Amino acid sequence: MEKPKILGDLNKSTIIAVILTIVSFIFPIVPCKVAPVIATPVYAWSMCKLPNPFSQNLLGISTKFWANSTEPMTGLVLQFLIVFILTTIIFMILKRKSTKVLDLTHKK
Repeated sequence: MEKPKILGDLNKSTIIAVILTIVSFIFPIVPCKVAPVIATPVYAWSMCKLPNPFSQNLLGISTKFWANSTEPMTGLVLQFLIVFILTTIIFMILKRKSTKVLDLTHKK
């Protein structure tokens, strides 16, 4: 039985998303908004590392990962999903462009 062609793209996208999610624990590559915890916080854009999703957040600093949630687990899931969807779309666009090549060699 032949594998569907999209399965290879999904496998590559999954591997890339897992690698970039792991790297985001080491290097600050996650877009986030950071503000001190005060009555009316003013958030500023920054690049952050993903903290341990099972530990407590830093006291005195409010961080919104992907400008959505202050929970590290949500940031982790969003990081994986965004990278996975973007790489899948890129691989599908690249594959579509490469299939339009005309082969005139007449191989059988």
